[in-house]
Amino acid sequence: MGNCALGYFISRFNSGVNGHLKSLDFKCTNFILEILKLLYSNGVIRGYSFKGIFIRVYFKYYLNKHKTFILKQISKPSRRVYWSLGYLSKSYNKNSVSWIYIISTLKGLKTSTDCLLGGNLGGEVLFKFKV
Repeated sequence: MGNCALGYFISRFNSGVNGHLKSLDFKCTNFILEILKLLYSNGVIRGYSFKGIFIRVYFKYYLNKHKTFILKQISKPSRRVYWSLGYLSKSYNKNSVSWIYIISTLKGLKTSTDCLLGGNLGGEVLFKFKV
């Protein structure tokens, strides 16, 4: 799945958050499922479930204010961004761990924390969100 599908996913995700929707359906693909697993494990979304060929994503709310984070795309079809492990650690120190990056590595999708602490991996930086 290319970055065009990623851009579409991020655009719909952010529209759902800004529109204060409780849930939103996405077409079920392996790429979207991997992204949702990472978002769920990092506490960005409340959860997800399968509805036929769609995945329903549930957003977080607390006292009628959304707790879901806005996603910001880094790599685009016209401009791919690749970071080595050294550049990732510099960026991590500069931003004082306030952003989490989702990186496409040889071992699948990983967070920047996973790449630095466990995997010693670099790759294409897909998007980021603030913690």
